[in-house]
Amino acid sequence: MSQFIGTSMPRGSAGDITRGMFDYTTEVKQNDTTTPVADDGVLVSLTATGKATPATDASKVYGIAVRDYRQVGPDGKAWPKDAFVCILRRGYVAVRAAGTPAPGGAVYLDATNKGVTATKAGDATAIPNCVFMGAKDDAGLAEIAFNI
Repeated sequence: MSQFIGTSMPRGSAGDITRGMFDYTTEVKQNDTTTPVADDGVLVSLTATGKATPATDASKVYGIAVRDYRQVGPDGKAWPKDAFVCILRRGYVAVRAAGTPAPGGAVYLDATNKGVTATKAGDATAIPNCVFMGAKDDAGLAEIAFNI
């Protein structure tokens, strides 16, 4: 068996659940048609009608869009990606991160591109109950703990 000392394994893709395959909580919500969640690993808020939309306010982050496996509908075809969003409410997930994440560091919402950043810019506020678990890998992905 090979050993790799001084390197780290890649985290996979944005939106991958990274730890505890039986120790996380997800919910499925309908995607908002006006401003839909279009990618995995992005912060999600809910509209007034309970539909998923990309977060624009750190205090209103509901969860993180995670990669899921398409289910087949009654017609035998896979549900379209834009119909529903699987949202991580508690657990560990890989996200694309700007800045230089550090273990235990605060996670901020970058309102310009709806992404995650380790840098407090202007009057940005940290996302409650969300911390970086370490540095980014070579692909620019960082692991975060949300609502743990």
